[in-house]
Amino acid sequence: MKYNICGYSQAVLLKYNLDCNDAVLLRTVMDIYTSSSDKIDYIIRENDKFMWLTYGYISEQLQLLGSVRTVQRKIDNFIDKKILKKVILNSKNKRAGKYMYLAPGENYSELCEYDFYKVTDCHDPCDKTALDHMTNCHIKDSSITDYSNKIINKKRESVPHMVNLILEKYNELNLPSYVRPPKNYTIMDCYNSYGIADLYKALKMMSESSYVMKNFSIDMIFNTDNIRKALNGSFKDKFPVKPKENREYLNVSNNKVYEPNKDNEELYKILGLR
Repeated sequence: MKYNICGYSQAVLLKYNLDCNDAVLLRTVMDIYTSSSDKIDYIIRENDKFMWLTYGYISEQLQLLGSVRTVQRKIDNFIDKKILKKVILNSKNKRAGKYMYLAPGENYSELCEYDFYKVTDCHDPCDKTALDHMTNCHIKDSSITDYSNKIINKKRESVPHMVNLILEKYNELNLPSYVRPPKNYTIMDCYNSYGIADLYKALKMMSESSYVMKNFSIDMIFNTDNIRKALNGSFKDKFPVKPKENREYLNVSNNKVYEPNKDNEELYKILGLR
């Protein structure tokens, strides 16, 4: 079974009775939520960031899903399952109406818990489409199985340690401050997409960008699209400030008394300066 559907665990999608259309819709909503666009309107409620979104806009972006009513039904289903949560405001910019704001719900992270070391069943040896995955074949020597499980568990335990290392690098570069860091899966998504070397390089490049330092939050920095843009140089300052050169200036703040120069006194008298 394919593990990842649009970045979400297929097993967890099945657990919540969601299909591929649901996965595409949820991915689209979350891509907009984590976007760095200035056009997106956010509010903060109980320390959570909510994004203003309309059913009609999503329906325009995903016309294959069908009508606006279909999109509304699916998003309401996400909310019922606590994958998303919403806030309804009765006005926006002094205009009365019903305005929906969305944010990830408490069960959203479960969909994103990637198990990169998941063991799959063996393929039929005659199956020409079999892939070279890690397999759960019948092994008579239990010590081999135990050893493999120890390696897998050790790699899983290393995830929080890797997140801590990345956050240490983030703080070392004096990137924008934060109250709460992003979820582990958000940081690990960047790490698994680009590797530690390119991720560190992107963070350094963002720390040297006045635009990023002025406008980005930590959630916007740990966004795979923004990491890619940083590596491509999209955030570089057009007119970087050159460091000031070290110059030696004459020190005139001394108390030395200088004797007047009398060599040109005759010249001064001729010129009428004396």
